[in-house]
Amino acid sequence: MPSKEQESSSILSVRLPDELIQRLDRYLDWWETSRRVKSSRNAVMREALSQWLDTQEHEAGLVHAPALLRCRCLDFEIPEQFGSGDMG
Repeated sequence: MPSKEQESSSILSVRLPDELIQRLDRYLDWWETSRRVKSSRNAVMREALSQWLDTQEHEAGLVHAPALLRCRCLDFEIPEQFGSGDMG
């Protein structure tokens, strides 16, 4: 997977135990073999963190619309009082 800088992103440095890095590398090897797609530690960690946070937020009742829309758990219409036309 080619490296791309994302808008509105920051670099976060994290110290991980060797055992966790080895598990991450095994998962990454499996991912690339089973899906035949190149990836990186960073991409896998971003995806894992995102999924974990979605789960934690849901369990805590803190789920916000983007997370629900990502998992297609929410289908809603904009109430009339907020308008349905141009935002300008």
